[in-house]
Amino acid sequence: MDRYVELVDWLSVLSKRDQEDWREIASLKCACTDCPSYTCCAKEKGEGLFCLEGRTKESIWPEGTDTCRCVDCSLALNHDFTEQYYCVKGSEGELRSGA
Repeated sequence: MDRYVELVDWLSVLSKRDQEDWREIASLKCACTDCPSYTCCAKEKGEGLFCLEGRTKESIWPEGTDTCRCVDCSLALNHDFTEQYYCVKGSEGELRSGA
């Protein structure tokens, strides 16, 4: 079992409150807000953790940016995430399932 699956399984047994607490801590490690494609609209909505939460509903401009911060994100690296550009493609779970 890879570390992404272990993370999802672990989160699924936590209470809603504990899941929210974990997401708050994880957001401190999140690279989304440092990405050149991250916009003020997404920031105003408090969006991030796209690798877990899925694509943004706000405008993200990955075109013209040759770097995606997902590859450097400690959350993604520590949990065997395999993709990039979660902000426009969807979450790791969505991408793995083909949703």
